[in-house]
Amino acid sequence: MAQETAQNSFCEMPVPTVRGNLRTDHSKKSHAHTPGRAFVVGEENKILSLLMCEILEDTLESYPVFIYAEAGLGKSHYVECLYAHWLSKHPTKNAVLLTAHDFSRQLNEAFRTKTMREFQRIFYHLDFLVLEDIHQISSQSFTQQEFIYILDKLRRRQVPVLITSAQAFPQLSLDTKLISRLAEGLSVRVHPPQEETRRAILELPQYKKNYSLTEEARESLIQYTLQAQSTVYEMLSELQKLEMTRRTEKRRKITPQEVHAHFELKQTENALTLPEIARITAKYYKVRLNEIRGKSRRATFVIIRNVIYYLARKLTPLTLTEIGEYFSGRDHATILHGFKYVENQLPVNSELHHTVEHLMKRLKSFR
Repeated sequence: MAQETAQNSFCEMPVPTVRGNLRTDHSKKSHAHTPGRAFVVGEENKILSLLMCEILEDTLESYPVFIYAEAGLGKSHYVECLYAHWLSKHPTKNAVLLTAHDFSRQLNEAFRTKTMREFQRIFYHLDFLVLEDIHQISSQSFTQQEFIYILDKLRRRQVPVLITSAQAFPQLSLDTKLISRLAEGLSVRVHPPQEETRRAILELPQYKKNYSLTEEARESLIQYTLQAQSTVYEMLSELQKLEMTRRTEKRRKITPQEVHAHFELKQTENALTLPEIARITAKYYKVRLNEIRGKSRRATFVIIRNVIYYLARKLTPLTLTEIGEYFSGRDHATILHGFKYVENQLPVNSELHHTVEHLMKRLKSFR
């Protein structure tokens, strides 16, 4: 059960080692505790702690539970943590955790091998189901229909169902019947970890034991990663780099001055350029860069250019005029129009939203 503190609640539970498998004979041994893994719930995500308690105590009445967040905010870690704790409380019951991609693959395999009844029997008789990344089946009508049947069967039996996604379900290109099923349940967004949560994570025993830094250095790390809107995984990656440097140079502790120097160097060395943004975007769309920079008014090229304008404005300090110069001297009004087009389309165009989100993450990791 999650333990409450003044600022945060901590979930230190076993994380499943087997995923995407239709096994229903889960045992404590098959999901042994993984040392050092913990999920920290801060004030910004307090509802997740309450939700966990409700599910584990079988007092939640609204299903399915839909949990959404962009990549890197820990939604998978959270549901795996909850799933493992549920198994520890119900070792003889049937439960499955898998991704939507694995669900689709296994469904199609069952259809191909004429074993649909066995496939359905497993899912119809579950006591707990976790399906991750439902956006992966947005274009798969057959998979969605079968999942609707499963949801209806489990709902009649009041079985807990958790579903995760990178976006809120109204933004997904899903069957209207599936959207309506999701709307009948509870929708929860995972918010980025704030200062107190990051501090609590760095206070966990595995980080205090394995990383040697002063309190001032820890605070500097928190502030830099907050400013950069880094995920927890990205923050821990930076901590690991700092620790490796400390050991290499045989210093006693990481100091705030060294944290500052690390991020200053990172910013200087890894500053994104417009040519890099254009190259990566063109590669994503599988078009030639010179076609994007040219004069063609093909609708596809116009959309791609608009995406590059948007990314360049968000990720670089370049002016509209400077961006236009790279694109064969286009004027600043054209660049602004393209930027505004993408900005206005993001809330209503799920495909464009997914594309921009994917490129943003890729370009930030490239930095």
